[in-house]
Amino acid sequence: MSNDNDLSVRRANLSDAKRSLLQKRLQAAKVSPTDSKSSNQSIQKKPIDQPIPLSFAQQRQWFMEQLRSNSAFYNLTELIHLEGDIQVPILIKALESVFERQEVLRAYFPMVDGQVQQLIFPTPVLNMPIIDLSSFPRSIQQSHLQDFINQELKAPFDLSISPLYRCKLLKFSQNHYKLIFVISHMIADGWSQTVLIKELTTFYEAFLNNTKASLPDLTIQYADFAYWQTQNINNAQLQKELDYWKSQLASPLPVLKLPISKRLSNQTFKADLKNFRDLTLAAYANQEIPFEKIVGQIQPDRDLSRTPIFQIIFILQNSALTKISLPSLEMFVEHIDNGLTDYELFFSIYEQGDHLSGFLKYSTDLFEANDISQLLKHYLNILSAIVSTPDVSLSEIPLLSSQEINQIIFDFNPL
Repeated sequence: MSNDNDLSVRRANLSDAKRSLLQKRLQAAKVSPTDSKSSNQSIQKKPIDQPIPLSFAQQRQWFMEQLRSNSAFYNLTELIHLEGDIQVPILIKALESVFERQEVLRAYFPMVDGQVQQLIFPTPVLNMPIIDLSSFPRSIQQSHLQDFINQELKAPFDLSISPLYRCKLLKFSQNHYKLIFVISHMIADGWSQTVLIKELTTFYEAFLNNTKASLPDLTIQYADFAYWQTQNINNAQLQKELDYWKSQLASPLPVLKLPISKRLSNQTFKADLKNFRDLTLAAYANQEIPFEKIVGQIQPDRDLSRTPIFQIIFILQNSALTKISLPSLEMFVEHIDNGLTDYELFFSIYEQGDHLSGFLKYSTDLFEANDISQLLKHYLNILSAIVSTPDVSLSEIPLLSSQEINQIIFDFNPL
């Protein structure tokens, strides 16, 4: 879900500090925010007679999907709480309008002559069952809701058939509905889901007031971006990125072993943060190459007990949208996680108003719940220390709380 207005909108939504940081980084890279070579304005409509390629992100996702055939592992699920004067026909019309506007939501991926193709279904398809639970007591309603969520979390999509989304509307009362929305990661991600919700509420409010939705025209679609991306990145650039990752991931790949009992570096946190920032920006500058090409070149030793190349993921999402208020309706968006992970640790942090929230998934083959609880406490201890003293040496950052220190000194070593 991409258009030539998205970058401007996202830039405008940044805080002053983030906008200033973005400007400095663009200047350092000698790139203007309005430079046509670095913006979606340089992306033209795909020739109508050309097939739609998979973008590099879709190629990476397709590769991952094939490793988990007939699985719902990568589906994205949202539970949208609707409270107020809910007009169901208008809600349906608004959903259909979003699917009409963003054609990537109508994409599907059949195999043609042994190759995956991206096709766009011509019209939106919305088969949304409406289930009336209003006659049940609250406890039974919640039980049914959890059952429906569990069903959706386990139901895979056939990527060769459109649509790659599902909607189910549950009526709790006249003024209280819940919408379960599931979508394939092949056609959406966390950021684009936020765009979808915003456009849904814009259409809903417009139809409710019998006015035109105040959304900019889309001069390009995701298919145009995918075509532009695959046509404009040349073999030399791909080889340059591949060389970078071959250098970064040179054999033998280290295995991160947890828990870490000692940190020997005397480098300050601030200095380490700068090094990490430089490393991260370099990785972003070489992010276009499809993941499977890196795996094919690196050819890491296969170990069925762990994922290749990396075993821990840390994600920071700055696009979380939790609440939208309309004159007659309030909408609360709740992400539903499937509780599964391929990795030893999967840490997700997201902005929520003026604070950060998050969750940590872990391999139950490697960790006990108490281990993870302790790890999170120590992580918070580290955050507190570096916020108060960013120049602290890494070797001096306290893992243990004062309560844990006292317990070790006095409880475990009685006089």
